[in-house]
Amino acid sequence: MSRTLNYKEYARELAGAPPARPAPVTAVIPAPAAHLRPPPPGVLVCVQPPGELLGKLITLRGTPVVFGREQDADVVLDEPSVSRAHARLEPRPDGTYRLIDLGSSNGTYVNGVRLESSPVHNGDRVQFGNVIFLYIAGETP
Repeated sequence: MSRTLNYKEYARELAGAPPARPAPVTAVIPAPAAHLRPPPPGVLVCVQPPGELLGKLITLRGTPVVFGREQDADVVLDEPSVSRAHARLEPRPDGTYRLIDLGSSNGTYVNGVRLESSPVHNGDRVQFGNVIFLYIAGETP
C-alpha cells in the first residue's frame, strides 16, 4: 500500500527520523451572545387618517410585525393605499427596530422619506401608504 507524503514527511523518512506527530485539532467555540439584546418595548400610535384607524395602538414586543391590508398580516390596515403585504418591522440584534418595505405600491416612509429599509427611532413618523403612525420607544403605557 503506497501513501502520499508531503516534502517534510519525505525528508524525515529519508533521514531516518521518526514521523512527526499529527497537529492537534483546534476546537471552535462560539462567542457568547452578550452583545445581542432585545429591542425595548414600544408602541406605534396611528395619527392619520381620521376615522376608524385614528388612535389605533400597536404594542411592539421584540418580534417581527407585518403590516398590510390582507387578513394574514399581523397588523391589518383596511385602507386602499396600503398593499396586501406592505411592510415588516423587525427587531435587530443591537436592540433597535428596522422597517422594511415589502414591494408596496404606495411606498413606506420614515419621517416623509420613502425607503426600502431603514432603522426606526423614538419619535419617528412611520407611513404605510396614507396611514401614518408615531413610533414611541420605551415602556408601553
